[in-house]
Amino acid sequence: MIGLDRLPMLFEIWGVPKQLLLNATLQNKQCFNNLTDVAIKYCDSLKYVFPSVAAQNLCQLDNLQIVGCHRLTRITGEAPEGMPANVQNGHVLFANLRAVHIGSCRNLRNLFSVTTARSLGKLEELKVNDMPNLVELISNEESERREENDKIIVLPELKVLRITNSGNMERLCTEAFCMDLPSLEEFVLLECPKMADTVKRGLGSASNLLKAQIEEQSFFGTMAREVFSRKV
Repeated sequence: MIGLDRLPMLFEIWGVPKQLLLNATLQNKQCFNNLTDVAIKYCDSLKYVFPSVAAQNLCQLDNLQIVGCHRLTRITGEAPEGMPANVQNGHVLFANLRAVHIGSCRNLRNLFSVTTARSLGKLEELKVNDMPNLVELISNEESERREENDKIIVLPELKVLRITNSGNMERLCTEAFCMDLPSLEEFVLLECPKMADTVKRGLGSASNLLKAQIEEQSFFGTMAREVFSRKV
């Protein structure tokens, strides 16, 4: 487990030189492959959490919590110079990630790439709060745009989705993609007016009962799943 709290001058978590991490990755050494829990709170100078050169080895990560990191712009850092194309184009794969809680990170505009989102097969809970510049949860990065033909992103085990106090939030995933959440039991949307409008438009000819519930912005069981049976 890694837990960091109230370290305002922390710019980088991983003190290992990037070249050493890169060499370990090229030699197929499993950096961080036993890491299960990460909690980062109020580290205001931090710009990313995981170095990109080791990000493909986070296969055992179970719980990710990031709160109050106002300069954070990415969960994963950018690829350093000299990284080979086959490593540089790799993506973070969170095969065992079960819970994600992210809040009060004012510069974060999205959480995951499309490819990373497709690896979230065990994700059960996603909670986002007080993210004033967040536009979407899942973004289609430049390197992916020529690769993606399947436009449906499935999170098969997601049961709880809560998005609150995020006024610029417009959609769950990048345009031209839609989400399938077959196990969703609870969907809470509070103080996210742009996202509420997107949901309403996506419902189309849905039942009046479901549309009325949009005003309460909380959905449970079958009703929650019906919201995401259409593109939002």
